Amino acid sequence: MKPIEYFENRIINYDCLKVIPHIPNGSIDLIVTDPPYSLGYEFANDKLSYEKQKEFMDCYCKEFYRVLKPNGTVVIFMSQEMSHYLYFVLKQLTFVWQNEIVWNRDGGQMPTKKLGVCHEMIMIWTKGEQHKTFNLDDIRVQSKYAETDKRLNPKGKNPGDVWYVPALFGKKIERITENGKAIHPTQKPKEIIYPLVSAYSVLNDIVLDPFIGLGTTAIVCKNLGRKYIGIEKDKKYVDVALSLLSEVN
Repeated sequence: MKPIEYFENRIINYDCLKVIPHIPNGSIDLIVTDPPYSLGYEFANDKLSYEKQKEFMDCYCKEFYRVLKPNGTVVIFMSQEMSHYLYFVLKQLTFVWQNEIVWNRDGGQMPTKKLGVCHEMIMIWTKGEQHKTFNLDDIRVQSKYAETDKRLNPKGKNPGDVWYVPALFGKKIERITENGKAIHPTQKPKEIIYPLVSAYSVLNDIVLDPFIGLGTTAIVCKNLGRKYIGIEKDKKYVDVALSLLSEVN
């Protein structure tokens, strides 16, 4: 097992299930990640059978529990359908449920024979009864009654568990494209990652994202003064992530 310093502030181009076992026990403060969950996209582990998908989730969740510090937080983006299974996986590992954010991303699948799929689940659990860190003041949002009700906290209110952040569809500036097509089909906006890293970590904490894609979590961590460990199987995504990171002062 390698010392944690070996992994800090690196994006490793390899299979995360072969890298994470080398990360020391209890060395990670926060995990923020968006794993593949068999939506059929052209990237690793996104076309698994139901049984293989469950096996995959079991494997990475066990490693998440091992590497987290006591009361460390894990934040996992998950599809509506698979979030129900993930709940029981995490519960069985003795993670403690804290919140489930409904991310209203304003777009997505629009079928004609059922309701549109416009939200995604963000599951938040801890390795222990409560968060090791929860910086509420860093993520407060303005109340719509702030101008009229002077009893309210001038710093703003708790953002609650329904967040509206548009996904990176169409011609959004942050969306990374090649020949007019998105390089990564599920690139997450920095706006949804910033409050998660801000809330559940402090300066110099180590944040792990084992499915880091285009490096959004690493970019946010670098801007906020957190250390990051990124793992990504697809070299094309890693090359883009490293290029984007080099632009962050």
